Amino acid sequence: LSENGRFAVINLFAETDVPGEYYIDRENLVLYVYPTEDFENSSVMLALSDKNSIDMSGVSYVTLSGLSVTATRANGMSVSGDHITVDGCRISGIRTNGINANGTDITISNNEIFDIGCTAVSITGGDTNKLSPSGNRVYNNEIHDWSNLTHSQEYGIYIAGGCGTVVSHNEMYDGPHQAVGWDGANHIMEYNKVYNVCTETSDCGAFYSGRRLDRYGNIIRYNYIRDVGSEYGQAVGIYYDDGLGGQTAYGNVIANTSWYGILACGRDNTIENNLIINCKDRPLSVTARTRSLPNKFYEHAIELAEDVAEMQKNPEWLEAFPGYGDIIPLVEGYDGDYDDPLLSSNPGNNVVRNNMYYLTYQMNSKDSEFSYQVLNMGIIENNLRFNDFDHLQIPGVESGDYTLSEDAEAYKNGFEKIPFEEIGRI
Repeated sequence: LSENGRFAVINLFAETDVPGEYYIDRENLVLYVYPTEDFENSSVMLALSDKNSIDMSGVSYVTLSGLSVTATRANGMSVSGDHITVDGCRISGIRTNGINANGTDITISNNEIFDIGCTAVSITGGDTNKLSPSGNRVYNNEIHDWSNLTHSQEYGIYIAGGCGTVVSHNEMYDGPHQAVGWDGANHIMEYNKVYNVCTETSDCGAFYSGRRLDRYGNIIRYNYIRDVGSEYGQAVGIYYDDGLGGQTAYGNVIANTSWYGILACGRDNTIENNLIINCKDRPLSVTARTRSLPNKFYEHAIELAEDVAEMQKNPEWLEAFPGYGDIIPLVEGYDGDYDDPLLSSNPGNNVVRNNMYYLTYQMNSKDSEFSYQVLNMGIIENNLRFNDFDHLQIPGVESGDYTLSEDAEAYKNGFEKIPFEEIGRI
């Protein structure tokens, strides 16, 4: 263990010393419970099933509505097929995932999903290569207290691949790691309210994806992200990790993170019109981390180039993302210009503009929000930084309303209104 590091003790009889804790004597098949104050009116449930509570494969035009699903050591629901709806259900007390869904035209809406061991909702569908949209939607759910068993790399909502899934108007809170993660292309994550996440880990983000150049076209817009991270580690509001490219973050409100507001480490990303407040480190940073000089990321840069070379074979991909065909994949023995903006490992064609952020500190001269290569290979302009909170002109900030005044100076400088009142569950 590291000095002052945290640890957990699991199923130790001597440590069963707080109301609500329990110990399982597996040898003698005895359950010991430290009772809570209302124990006499409570029920104790021991889940022995290792099967998915609901398991449907290859079905179509099925609606699951108003169900209560609980107490299994597998998944709450595992569904695959087309035109499936899960609406108004209560899913809790699940050891693995709350819902696993795979198919097209799947809607997961108006559910409460909580007390989940791993990921609350995992969904995939559509074709990344052909950019055929899934029509899948995760909408208006309340999701909290996931990742209770596996405390990292599990999500409130995980888009596990495919194309064209929409995640909108969900409320996600109280998770030890990341809230939204994604693979695949052309997904939209919008109008979600996310808070009190990434509370136990470092180098993570409320919205997170990374290490690929075949996940283009994903849009994160009009989300309210607050209270991300803790004293234990560094966490980001929106995190494009280690070379992730082709993403757009627009119109998000990010407040109170333990590291950056937005951190991007790739190419072809657009970061516009975001409001970022009270981040412990820099509010916004775009780096050249995967540059292949070569450095310690050289092997990873080669892997990124393999993504590019593969997707450049797809006419649908080249039509959808102009300029993708011009990227130069880095290969072993490359003898060209390492400063060419088109080289796959360089942070070329990033657009960062019209963002507004408030700092509670004066940045050191040695610090920079953007690496030298990012500044010279993309468009970085009109990002407004305030050290005086009053100049932000947010009259309702004390009550958690981050709507700018109608006459805010920012609107005269290119910043566009964020529909804050529309964010969250409906």
